[in-house]
Amino acid sequence: MAKKKETTEMVKTDPTDEAPNYIEEGGEGLEEVTSNDLIVPRLKLMQALSPEVQEELFKSGDIVNSLTGKMWAKRGDLLHFIPIKHYKEWIQWAPREEGGGIVARSNDPKSELARLSHDRDSEVHEYHNFIVITRDHGPKKPVLISCKGTNHKKARALLGLAKYRGNYPLYAGLYTVEAQVETNKSGQSYYVFQFENAGWVESDEFETAKEIFVTLGTADVKIDDPDDEIPHDDGEI
Repeated sequence: MAKKKETTEMVKTDPTDEAPNYIEEGGEGLEEVTSNDLIVPRLKLMQALSPEVQEELFKSGDIVNSLTGKMWAKRGDLLHFIPIKHYKEWIQWAPREEGGGIVARSNDPKSELARLSHDRDSEVHEYHNFIVITRDHGPKKPVLISCKGTNHKKARALLGLAKYRGNYPLYAGLYTVEAQVETNKSGQSYYVFQFENAGWVESDEFETAKEIFVTLGTADVKIDDPDDEIPHDDGEI
């Protein structure tokens, strides 16, 4: 009688979960990787037309990690976070009728892409990017909150909250983010980020955030899956 072939099943895990205690830190094999090579997972704010909502995996207003596909905050819940770094990025998109996709991107505010982003008919969009860590999902798991379109004013509000604290590092402050519903002139409802001040960080959080800030250096980390389709007050998609 032939021996039955044994099979093993691959277990899908979250790559940002804590390593087993028998695995020591060291970074072997990653010596040549710099912060410029990294793509940080993005916190996606689900909209009615988001594929994940259409497939009934999540609801509009949920906040989801783009890398793991896991829920990070349900609609109506507060997510506590510490912003570590802010920078702008300009991305040119190919027309959707031509298949979409990124054509060009720049972090230079004097670039042609930055200039084109002010043209209503342009396929170039400006993004306010915040690299953050959260209390809710572990202090050593940086993610990116990316704001474009209607969320621009929310990004500026967050920067204002940080500046109001005084001349301290951006990562000295603790904040909350939740989904807030808005309606445009066409009567379409959609969700935007709502940021609020939540006090000062703890000393261990400050040291962790500072360490990540130093590790990032001057790099402008690439966004993972940066394009959200949401209606805007000016009719832009």
